[in-house]
Amino acid sequence: MLLIQQKLSRRSGRQQKGGERMAVWKCQVCGNIVEARCKPGKCKSCGASKDKLIKEAQPQK
Repeated sequence: MLLIQQKLSRRSGRQQKGGERMAVWKCQVCGNIVEARCKPGKCKSCGASKDKLIKEAQPQK
């Protein structure tokens, strides 16, 4: 149970050094969601080009 809570808390507030949050990118073709600092080159799920990946807004804490 504790392990699951730790994973969820890490996912909900992922941060880089310096307090910046990771960006969330969503594929417009398949709906796959990826967390990354920079825009990925292509969707890892369906292979769509990076112009099909859009940055999703993250909720403010």
